[in-house]
Amino acid sequence: MSSSEVIVQRMGAFVLIVFVSLGFKLYRKSNTETDVKANLTAACEADASCQQAVETFFEGCFDQSYKLKSRTSSHFSAEQFAGCINQSSGKKWFAVSSDSTSDKAGGL
Repeated sequence: MSSSEVIVQRMGAFVLIVFVSLGFKLYRKSNTETDVKANLTAACEADASCQQAVETFFEGCFDQSYKLKSRTSSHFSAEQFAGCINQSSGKKWFAVSSDSTSDKAGGL
């Protein structure tokens, strides 16, 4: 095998690793997004105005609150997310309890 073939193989392996890593991070983000939205929808079940606030502001606020970090970690800030929904809707719908962690949707 020539040196140029080895280089091409290594570059191909590197590109594959990058795509797999990025795909996994986006998969985790999607799962977190689904869980958070399900929790909020359940919390707003009896209030149409709350449901409308979630539907209207969820995507933008989630994107602001979820950070894709290094190769192995990402971070969802429940506090930032709740503040964004509250501020955007003009009403305090959600608060983060002090016994929850910012990486779990259950604190909303």
